[in-house]
Amino acid sequence: MRFACQSLHVSLERVGDGRDAEALLARSQVLVFDGEPFETADAWLREVRTMVPTLPIILFVRVANGVTGLLLAASQLPSIAAIEQGQGESQRLTASLTRLLRSRHEVAVAEDLARVCPDLRERPRKFLHAALRSRAQRQPCSVASVALEIGCTARRVLDTWPRSALPRPKRCLDWVTLLYVARVHEETGASWESIAHAIGVDGSYLRRLRHRYFPAHGARLPYGDVVQAFRAASGDSRYRR
Repeated sequence: MRFACQSLHVSLERVGDGRDAEALLARSQVLVFDGEPFETADAWLREVRTMVPTLPIILFVRVANGVTGLLLAASQLPSIAAIEQGQGESQRLTASLTRLLRSRHEVAVAEDLARVCPDLRERPRKFLHAALRSRAQRQPCSVASVALEIGCTARRVLDTWPRSALPRPKRCLDWVTLLYVARVHEETGASWESIAHAIGVDGSYLRRLRHRYFPAHGARLPYGDVVQAFRAASGDSRYRR
């Protein structure tokens, strides 16, 4: 458990009972449940879900009497994954934590994109979200690959792209990358270089993006500044060439 958290730059805290537990859960990114007895855990999980409806939960359980009821209860609650204890558990736990943490940042950036560009047509909106998902899941992220993800072709995307709203598709991929990395950096404290490595992006590419879009910024680039810059770029005709 500790190794998995350290590898992801996530601090590990034990949750107890009472008001302190509720406050801790409210500021947590993921809850990992590995306690017993399993027979009464389903009620506790439902209480947690009531306090923090969107908090992702990992059930880190061993195969034992009583665990079936827990897994059945968990299957009826949103954002819960189950990991079996035993051989290879560290790798499975790290993979599950990584997936949930990335999806959390992905959702947050997607919500900000929706606020910045509330009137997008369907295809550009799908394109942005697919690009963001590709970055978060370490998948290819080119105009062609993202177009394929939304059931289209790169030529079709380029031909129908709105000329009065967003930067052109290739520029949008730059912005999505900057937004996602800046968000993860601000939330976790991980370096830009380590985040780039985690999502399969070359560090030199990320440095070029920062120099191109934020030449006046130093080492610190707040996520809010990137959001505001994207808002401005979405209304700037220079970025639509």
